Amino acid sequence: MLELAPATAVVDLTLREADLAIRTVRPESGDLVVQRLARARLAVVRAPSLRLPRGHDPRVSLPWLGWDRSLAHIPEMSWLLANVKESRIVFRATELSILLGAAQQGVGALVVAEPVARRAGGLVEVDVGPMPSGGVHLVAHRALRGVPRVAAVWDWLLRSFTLET
Repeated sequence: MLELAPATAVVDLTLREADLAIRTVRPESGDLVVQRLARARLAVVRAPSLRLPRGHDPRVSLPWLGWDRSLAHIPEMSWLLANVKESRIVFRATELSILLGAAQQGVGALVVAEPVARRAGGLVEVDVGPMPSGGVHLVAHRALRGVPRVAAVWDWLLRSFTLET
């Protein structure tokens, strides 16, 4: 049986809190099997109604949207915290859909994977110079990777992401 539990919290696969995880940060420890599902450039986006004065650096001129402090390790927040003063972050959330909605309403600029921004619609890219790429990784505990139910979902996810990217 497949049970999907979307959450921003990182589950511990070694403690069997889940059989599989999709993560934006590649795990560096544990007896885990990791496969990259997708790679995408990060982009800074805003609503067209959120104007940027000509000649002003968007990193200091725009209000910004960010992830909750518990997610400071994800690539989007790593870039934001390294490039924007904390005082410019006007709104934080733990859910991507909430952050995208706030960006679409003109609350602030958002760092997000380029394909996500494109699918969301209603956003324009802000030029802040070169942006890093982020990835999406499929992760399982090595001991479970060959279990038929885990293998079936693993293979389905690989096929699904191949069709999408």
